[in-house]
Amino acid sequence: MPRIAKTFVLVVLLTALIWAWAEQSQITMRKEQPRRLTVRMPEGWLVLAGEGNSAKWLSSLSLSVTASFIGPQSGISELDRIVKQFDFSLPVPKEGAGQVELDLVEVVKNQPILTRLHTGVSEVEPGTAVLRVAQLKKYTLDVVPVYSDVGTRQAECKPDKVTVHLPNVLYAKLAEKAIRAPVRVDSDTDLTQPIVVELPTELDGYSIHPDPPRVTVVTNLVMTEHKVENVPVMPSYPRDFPWQDYRLDSEKHQWRKTIAARGPADKTLAARDIQVFMKFEMNDIKPTAVPLSRDVEIVLPSGFQLVSPKPGDSERAINFRFVKPSEERSPP
Repeated sequence: MPRIAKTFVLVVLLTALIWAWAEQSQITMRKEQPRRLTVRMPEGWLVLAGEGNSAKWLSSLSLSVTASFIGPQSGISELDRIVKQFDFSLPVPKEGAGQVELDLVEVVKNQPILTRLHTGVSEVEPGTAVLRVAQLKKYTLDVVPVYSDVGTRQAECKPDKVTVHLPNVLYAKLAEKAIRAPVRVDSDTDLTQPIVVELPTELDGYSIHPDPPRVTVVTNLVMTEHKVENVPVMPSYPRDFPWQDYRLDSEKHQWRKTIAARGPADKTLAARDIQVFMKFEMNDIKPTAVPLSRDVEIVLPSGFQLVSPKPGDSERAINFRFVKPSEERSPP
């Protein structure tokens, strides 16, 4: 190739490179779409995110900012490609500070990526943000047992205090410096025995980790005697009982019992709470002139102890016999 031709090609290539460099280096201003700015709290501090009942104390907060950038086209393009959000680590606030005003213009302007891309910031909206902050501290709370049926009883917790880490602002607002130990009480709960209770892992919307995480609740029950009359006795027959051949002969008054039991004074005991059974067997079917006698079985709710009738008491037994349909009978 002639020298002049080579020179021409070289000039063209250099010119193209210069134009490309000039285009990339051209100062450009661009208004961005909203980006996320994550504000990270220093260790031992929290920021309040949200409003009202949905507000939560968190270790970081995500804000939405819109910024206008100015710089070379190459830097703007690279910014679009690699930066999806900005990060900012908040310096340690002053002791006892309840809020911090953040200069968002300075926060965005000082992002390290902008310096590397030779890109500046001309505008940020909003320009400032007020953060509600709190210092995370260790506190000791009393443990208060709360029962699901009647609320409170005379009781003690072991241990009676636990430690938790709480935002100082939240601790200051607590009406009582205590954590509740929920004791679930149902028909099977025996309050005469110690009950191990898991403590809540949330307090006023803030996640906590009580130390220790569970306590033992010992209920100081006031016991009294309960007396229930006219408790019906339910007969229980063998599965293959020959009803076509036999009938039960027994005096009706025996099928109502008076039950005395000792139990918590703050609980009621009614006939519907007591189960009384009379179980019959196949070998009870036999000719006899003298009625058979058997004690009924009595089942009381948890926490109650039977006082009377005791096994062997005449009031606990039922006299009966099985007779042919043709014989005189009086079913219960």
